[in-house]
Amino acid sequence: MADERTSLVPQAVSEGMEVDRERWRRAHGDVDSSEDPEWSLERVLEYVSKRTAWFHQVLFVLCVSAWLSDGMQPILASFLLLQLKDDWKIAEGQGAMIGSALFLGMLLGSTVWGVYADRKGRKAILYITVTIHTVCSLCMSFTNTIGGLLFWQALVGFGVGGNLPVVYSYYVEFSAREGRGFHLAMLASAWSVGEVFAAGISWMFMSSLGWRYVVRFTVVPGLLTYVLLPHLPETPHFLLVSGKKEEAFAVVKKMAAFNGMSLPLSLEGLKPLPAEVTREKGSVKELLSSPLMRQLTLLLWIMWFLGSVGLYGVIIFLPSYFQSRGISLFGGVYGAVFFSTLGNLPGIVAAAWILEQDWCGRKGAIAAFAIMCAFCTILMSGVSGSISLLITVTLAKFFVYGMWAAMDAYTPEAYPTTLRSTGNASASAMSRLAGLLTPPVDVALIKVDFNLALIVWAISFAVVGMCAWNLPIETQGNELKDRVEDEEAEDENMQFFERHSSAYSGPGSY
Repeated sequence: MADERTSLVPQAVSEGMEVDRERWRRAHGDVDSSEDPEWSLERVLEYVSKRTAWFHQVLFVLCVSAWLSDGMQPILASFLLLQLKDDWKIAEGQGAMIGSALFLGMLLGSTVWGVYADRKGRKAILYITVTIHTVCSLCMSFTNTIGGLLFWQALVGFGVGGNLPVVYSYYVEFSAREGRGFHLAMLASAWSVGEVFAAGISWMFMSSLGWRYVVRFTVVPGLLTYVLLPHLPETPHFLLVSGKKEEAFAVVKKMAAFNGMSLPLSLEGLKPLPAEVTREKGSVKELLSSPLMRQLTLLLWIMWFLGSVGLYGVIIFLPSYFQSRGISLFGGVYGAVFFSTLGNLPGIVAAAWILEQDWCGRKGAIAAFAIMCAFCTILMSGVSGSISLLITVTLAKFFVYGMWAAMDAYTPEAYPTTLRSTGNASASAMSRLAGLLTPPVDVALIKVDFNLALIVWAISFAVVGMCAWNLPIETQGNELKDRVEDEEAEDENMQFFERHSSAYSGPGSY
């Protein structure tokens, strides 16, 4: 059988099959080797991703459409707060409850759906979260009471809250390590695009059509999920840890065909994982079960909580801040908020580029962006004039979104497949908890002095930067792990520094 495989590969090449022998030798060794008929999943994904990755482009569009809804919700809550003060004459405290209801739902949603995604699969749970957001947003647009609005807002958050851990797990588990950080960071652009989309439709339609139509418009991007998701499979990493080796191999063959290529004929399948790995899937206690997991999880919880204190403070109370400063550019508050979002995408692109640079790594990128967030937030309190304020806010959002793009890329990479959605969801839950607590606390701070709130946000960003330096794992250039392997923490850090202390010789050098 081995001899047949060896003889068939040259024949396949001569017949025009897409087996790039010379490139494969440079990256992975001899294509014709009959000694290794089963490859690791990471090795296969690297091979499949060498050509124009049409599969990953479709996957990226799907994940962006699903995650847009997350980015829309916080800024939409801030606009609803302003609009309902006029329409329903609600008090300041009731307005703050709009944001709190959203984040309460997000907190519960991220916890529930993250665990179930590790146990039942990424694809099925993504269907559920998108459906909950779509249906409940439409129901919210028809409510006529503050109680009804808060109820549906919480359910919208329950659906949206599951999107982040599920979407990132879904995407990262189809990705090869080369360029993975760049694409994960660019996926964060969906959050920013969602914010820009919500700010744009509010600016254009809030005054003329009212808030109900604005809420209805927010379900449109998520509808693309129903078009694309039926044509995409479950992730091969999840299938492999579920003991479905043949199904995982079928998925990577489908990916190769989608990209217009064939797997080498010498390849018979994927290397299996130990059977006991299936018992760990979606286990919350595993997040704190070892020194490595404990340090990683606790630091990420702190980072996601405090990073969100600053993020949601800036986003939710930015319209009120502009209003208190009497900004009159671009037609007033809505226009100014919209143009301040133009710093979001450049910040994400900058972070995506830096994440792939040999001299930085994931941890260094997070720390650098976080410290600059702190500096720009403090600077906001000292500038005068509408133009200077708008420039400073735009610059602050550049670094805020760059920091979050780096954190969004790092978190799913750091956890093994058996805990990826659960770990990502637990960090996301800390973010939602911060969103739940931020509105009422910030309202109290702002009543004393808005600059006091700015100082709290700046300190939060600075602590994020310090925590990033102490993360136990550097994920740049490393393979995704499928199991908890505590003893590899030091080895992975050593691999990173050893790899980048020598001359980089291209993709095949890894």
